[in-house]
Amino acid sequence: MRWPLIATASLLIVTTLTPAESLRWGDGLPAAILWLLLPALLLLFSLGKPFRLFRLHAADAAALALFLWHSAAAAAAAFEGMPRTAVNALWLWLGLGVCYLCVRQSAQTPRNARLLVAVMCSLAAAQSVLGCYQTLWGIPSARAEFAAGTRSLAAIGLNVPDDSPVRLLFDARLGGNEPLGTFTLTNSLAGWLAPWIVLLVWIACDSARALRKPQDSTAATNRRQKSKGRGTGQLDRHLRFFPLARLVGLSAVLAVAVFALARTGSRTGLAATCLGVGLLALPWAYRQGRTRTAAHRFLILAGAIVFGSAFVFASISGGVAASMKSLQYRFDYWKTTAAIIADRPWLGCGPGQFQQAYTAAKTPPAGEEPSDPHNALLEIWATAGTPAALAWLAFCGSIGLAAFRAGGRSNPTSPNSRPPRAESGKPARNSNREPARDSRGFRHTTIEFIRGIAPGAAALLLGYVIFIPVSWMTRAVLDAGLVWASLPAALACLGLLGDWVRRGRLPVWVVAVAWAALVVNLGAAGGIGFPGVAVVFWMLAAICLNLAQAESPIETAENVPSTTVAPAPLQPNEAAADVGCAANKESTASAPTIAASERTAARSGSIRPTITWSALAVSFGLVYFYCRTWVDAT
Repeated sequence: MRWPLIATASLLIVTTLTPAESLRWGDGLPAAILWLLLPALLLLFSLGKPFRLFRLHAADAAALALFLWHSAAAAAAAFEGMPRTAVNALWLWLGLGVCYLCVRQSAQTPRNARLLVAVMCSLAAAQSVLGCYQTLWGIPSARAEFAAGTRSLAAIGLNVPDDSPVRLLFDARLGGNEPLGTFTLTNSLAGWLAPWIVLLVWIACDSARALRKPQDSTAATNRRQKSKGRGTGQLDRHLRFFPLARLVGLSAVLAVAVFALARTGSRTGLAATCLGVGLLALPWAYRQGRTRTAAHRFLILAGAIVFGSAFVFASISGGVAASMKSLQYRFDYWKTTAAIIADRPWLGCGPGQFQQAYTAAKTPPAGEEPSDPHNALLEIWATAGTPAALAWLAFCGSIGLAAFRAGGRSNPTSPNSRPPRAESGKPARNSNREPARDSRGFRHTTIEFIRGIAPGAAALLLGYVIFIPVSWMTRAVLDAGLVWASLPAALACLGLLGDWVRRGRLPVWVVAVAWAALVVNLGAAGGIGFPGVAVVFWMLAAICLNLAQAESPIETAENVPSTTVAPAPLQPNEAAADVGCAANKESTASAPTIAASERTAARSGSIRPTITWSALAVSFGLVYFYCRTWVDAT
């Protein structure tokens, strides 16, 4: 059953499509409430069915501490500052915490992780298509309509004076061609696209590698077909056509995504993407530098220079003067934020209260009043206090350390890495490595392809359907019909990724690189409090931790000290019966393993109802308190 993964992916889509950069209006609250209901529904419908809870990690404890302290800071700010924005921030962060929990639970296997990544990459294709539509046709046509007088500001609900800051901001955005996607800020779209472009680059490179790799199973099948008189090239052609078509399609998707990213004009997003792609090339450069000639090393050096130049160009795009001015603004933000932290080091100014605290603490030369300090760490530090900042640093450090350890075990370029071995002495099969290509015919390949993309397509359709009523309750930037027009692009990209989901590779270090690119963007552009961007941070962190745990050795019953009494010697007839059982293929488990499995099943059977009803009570209690808060506010 993959419906828990489908439900999680659909809510990730809804959260991304819903603009929620402003806490004042609470546009992200419907998606947050859906997140709070999801664990209760998952546990309720899984009663009487076997399920496996994820393995706890130190990062989970750091995340729990962060969410608890952030909730305490929001509760304190609700009594001292602006209660509406504080309560809205509280629910949004609780929804993000449940999102992290659901991804940890539903994407434990590498294939489920690949499916979740494929769905979000497909959504990135849809966002890129929307961005290209906006920058090439949507915004210019709207500018022409306003200039001709066919559309008025009153028709879009903007009844403000001509010299008001809202009107000036609207005119400035209407004068530019920067795409927004479904977000309200160009930096949000650029930061959201950065990790998915990095992952799409990896998938495209993996497809190119699969295209060059000779297929032994295909050759064997062709020899069998030759003996039967069916010809030798038909199966080989159709097996090699799919990787080539996937590579061409993914290259087109990457071109559209890079174009949309470049049109945003976000220097931070471009620099983070260049850094992520450069980090992807490091293992290949290391392997080529050790095994190839001086010409290959020259090419590696030239590639490093190109990537470095692209990074510098992305950092200063728009002119050196504009880059220095933007950097000076950030220094002013961070200087004033340090004063806010020094004034309230424990609980901060409160979630949703940064703009008011910044206005009171800013120096006279500072003209802008941002809603966040354009730095994830400083935002958490200033709004939730020092303990929350330390918990966030501990969480990021735990994720990075887990990915580094797992990458050292699974990375073939590492000199200290060795393939895992089974008890028989032969290399054990790694579930995260590419299995042998199937060669049982075109019909079987098509059926397996449809089965591979069916859960992802269901998640996309469900997410877009849920977005319709959610858009009625929020101030959506785009009409729901225009968002639905991007669904074919998402489904087409998902079709390109179907074979990769079924038998591709997703090493933990690749996910860690994409996550690091997003962290770099958050460090200079902010957005950790925006649900559409923050949901990617928590999702990639959960997938990275799941893949790291999948690469690590699992504690078995043989490794656990046993306290049972040693069995008595067997009699001759009992020994003969025991030898007969050992010869049977179905009785391969040892007695300690069976006993440990029975103890685990009994323990999980006693704990599971408690977890289920506790989660139900907490989830419905949170929803009840939210409804009471919403009724009191309205």
